Amino acid sequence: CDPISASKRIPNLAQIYLIVFYEEREFALFVSLISNELKVPVRYLREDKPHGSAGGLYNFRNFIMEDDPSHIFLLNCDVCCSFPLSQMLEGHKSYGGLGTILVNKVSPELASQFGELVARPVTNELLHYTEKPENFVSDRINCGVYVFTPEIFTAIQGVSTQRKERATLRRVTSFEALQPANRNLPTDFVRLDQDILSPLAGKKQFYVYETMDFWEQIKTPGMSLKSSGLYLAQYRIISPNLLASGDGSKNATISGDVCIHPSAKVHPTAKMTAPYVDMAYKFYLFTKSLFLSITLTLGGPNSIHCQIVRLRLHPMLHRASHRNSSLFESRSFSPFSSPPSAAAPPPLLTAPFFLHSFRRPSFHGGGLFQPYI
Repeated sequence: CDPISASKRIPNLAQIYLIVFYEEREFALFVSLISNELKVPVRYLREDKPHGSAGGLYNFRNFIMEDDPSHIFLLNCDVCCSFPLSQMLEGHKSYGGLGTILVNKVSPELASQFGELVARPVTNELLHYTEKPENFVSDRINCGVYVFTPEIFTAIQGVSTQRKERATLRRVTSFEALQPANRNLPTDFVRLDQDILSPLAGKKQFYVYETMDFWEQIKTPGMSLKSSGLYLAQYRIISPNLLASGDGSKNATISGDVCIHPSAKVHPTAKMTAPYVDMAYKFYLFTKSLFLSITLTLGGPNSIHCQIVRLRLHPMLHRASHRNSSLFESRSFSPFSSPPSAAAPPPLLTAPFFLHSFRRPSFHGGGLFQPYI
């Protein structure tokens, strides 16, 4: 479910804060709508300057602690997932510690785009965390959803205090000189990943809760459409009553997973189609001298985009790496079009080869359908 619906299921939810850097008037209607829907106060808190993912939380600690909460949820605004908040809360209560992180398993070639982590299998304790590492660490990534105890503010304050103490030193040690990024950060700018999770990993302070559901990061307008399709597909399973239906006789013609707001008026002659969600298929091709990663994206009912990348084989680890890889081919084509003319070069590999090579698609934790051949 979406974050608003998931928030409804949190027991004794007292307050929701939106911590952003935009003008309040741009979100006034949205704040009013979700406040009425959740029946809890929703407050808009605007940062005067960037404070970092943890610093922003600490900057408004007095507001957040007004109701003396026992736990605090932190949700990044650019993620799409099932938001199992109630389950995370129960898990966190059993783990203890400062906080619990929602994690997901992705393919190794995608992992380096996110924060990678290692957890103890039995206790789920966070043992190691690194943000967007150059070398592969783990296929478990940080989903950007957390539950904390109020003691998290003490940890954030500790980082800020250490920065202030370093700033007062007249002489910079050789160790600090090797870390210009940390020295140049303002004392009140604290990052949750590098400044809190990484140093406290392995100290029984943070734990993980792994979700097997879908997860996507929303970085482009196009991803918003895909996220809507993922949410609607989930409604088909957990809340089919939220989806509209109609055959065009008395109501509008509905095709696919469509949700119509109760306030909306739809003409009976209208035709409504669910947003098309791109599905990507990936497999690898090995030869004695070549290692290719082939990705097919179904961009619509009659469109296929093929991207073929030559991977570099790491001589020490004996595994492929996307770093310093080279693009062999990137082309879109229709599997149902007529054969290409002599003037137009044919696709690198023909569509029937791909279509007959697929296994049954299986849902992947990273939000992509990725059967491996």
